[in-house]
Amino acid sequence: MLLVLSVLLAGCGDNQQVPSGGARTYFEALDLSTPSAAAETFLDAFARDDFMTVWLVFHPKAQKLIEINLDLLQDRVMIDSHTVAREVRMERSRLFPPESIGTWHLFDALMFAADEHDAFIIDLSGPVRVTGQMVDGDEAKLSAGAAGIEGTVTLHMEKSLKGSWRVRSVTMGSDGEPPIVWPDPNAGR
Repeated sequence: MLLVLSVLLAGCGDNQQVPSGGARTYFEALDLSTPSAAAETFLDAFARDDFMTVWLVFHPKAQKLIEINLDLLQDRVMIDSHTVAREVRMERSRLFPPESIGTWHLFDALMFAADEHDAFIIDLSGPVRVTGQMVDGDEAKLSAGAAGIEGTVTLHMEKSLKGSWRVRSVTMGSDGEPPIVWPDPNAGR
């Protein structure tokens, strides 16, 4: 027992250092170095139902928008709540249990419900192929074609204060129709 305690205490000392060249956290391990890399990370995570990673790749501005709308119970910022069965909308206690540990947890639960009921505002779960990129300083737009989506999908990217590229929003549109924006900045208004 004393040996186990000694090993544990030795491992908790101040002399530990972050490995050189290695990521210290899961977020640091994500490739957000370029708009293309960040978009690929985002799209790959969405396709794998890894909504925690989707949350992490969202720009802090998008995260704040989602957080505000979740606080106001405006779930239509993330899912098409009109197509979700009434019983799912009524089961908020199942989706958002009191032991939730943060907004990302609520986002994750809501996105799983949207996946289960085919209620994504913009469904990026199928194959998505980036077809073009336009970078202007700290902002970028990446055009993509997505399976099952008519028209162009655009990922609006912005460089964060720490230099990583993050997704500010995703739009989808066809010629002559107003674009659908996810998350919608006007949803809670």
